[in-house]
Amino acid sequence: MATLNDVQSLISAEFDQSGSVINPFSGEYERRRRLVNIAERMWREFNSGRWSVLRTTASLILTIGQPYVTLPSDYIIGREDFDHNNQLLKIGSTDYKKITPNQRYQFDPAEPLVWFSGNEAIGYRLNLQPTPSEAVSFDFPYFSKNTAIDENNIEKEFMTLPSDKTKIPDPTFLSDYALGRLFRVDDEPAKGGQYTQESLTSRLVLMASQNAQIQGLNIPNAADDVSLEPIGGYFQL
Repeated sequence: MATLNDVQSLISAEFDQSGSVINPFSGEYERRRRLVNIAERMWREFNSGRWSVLRTTASLILTIGQPYVTLPSDYIIGREDFDHNNQLLKIGSTDYKKITPNQRYQFDPAEPLVWFSGNEAIGYRLNLQPTPSEAVSFDFPYFSKNTAIDENNIEKEFMTLPSDKTKIPDPTFLSDYALGRLFRVDDEPAKGGQYTQESLTSRLVLMASQNAQIQGLNIPNAADDVSLEPIGGYFQL
């Protein structure tokens, strides 16, 4: 796994024509880190985040009489990975059918159903019908939003420290995207466009091919900066 410093080194080699990383306490290092994290988040969102390296399983426990269970903090709505075309979640010996919140009134109150509530800011809940009559643990498979780990293997949503490691299989996607942005700002649009094209087409398609074991991937033939990154970028990173 490549560290943030590894990616910064790739950027320095091309943009600064230097074999060493710039000062990690400088504003320029921070600017490049933010570009790298934008690329990391773009990769996570590509193909709805269904990358094998992001797939994980949480062990959850239902409490008697409680009609919901709190989901892990690294879960994003729609990233669950249930059985039978993502429609059934096994809890104990029962298959619970996934529905939307409004659909629950269309079913018999005794029919086993699950639906989600909440948002990314406050967290998500998995709601159940009927209310559990006994405590039971079950596996909740999903694709995490954590795309990095620190030097102690603690998962993170994005890289902040030079020693943090990205889960992205090809770190040149990160450096190429950052270089594309840097060269465009540096009034070299042709060179910037070349790096952007390389990162947003060839690299993404290559990584999608590496994840072919995940069924149902929709791999486009091309992707562009506008379609994958929101206007204004992810400045909160």
